[in-house]
Amino acid sequence: MKAKNLLRISYQIILAALCSIMLLFPSIAHASEVDINGHWEGDYFVSQVKGKLNHVAFYLEQSDDGKVKGKYDASTGVHGSGEGYIVDNLMFMRWTNTVPPKTSTVPSSKTSHRPCPGKYDAIYTIASNTSISWSFTGRDCLGKEVGYALAVKGEKN
Repeated sequence: MKAKNLLRISYQIILAALCSIMLLFPSIAHASEVDINGHWEGDYFVSQVKGKLNHVAFYLEQSDDGKVKGKYDASTGVHGSGEGYIVDNLMFMRWTNTVPPKTSTVPSSKTSHRPCPGKYDAIYTIASNTSISWSFTGRDCLGKEVGYALAVKGEKN
């Protein structure tokens, strides 16, 4: 139990540090100036998948009024879609896990493709048209989830 509490405190410290770092940098992107449309890839850390970074690929579509829709495929075997909006250099998204696709764009490294119902709320900081970071909270088939991530536009090399 002590290890679990220590791990929970570590996650909170990491998330607080990331948020503090993001606040140090001035807003450099605004909804009317950003172009987040397209393919993004990056790595994320999530509380229920211990000890490693996971890979995520997602596709975003932004409308002129700042609304955003997207789809994702993660190396943990989950797949889903989401909706949200952009205000200044922040993007707010609500994601929902759906049944994973038969053909994944990301190799599964933890589980076979199986349903893992879940919902997550994420807050993104748009650093530029090619770089974003975010933190998220939610609940899925593994329990309560907390995580953070970084991604770049285009395919990961």
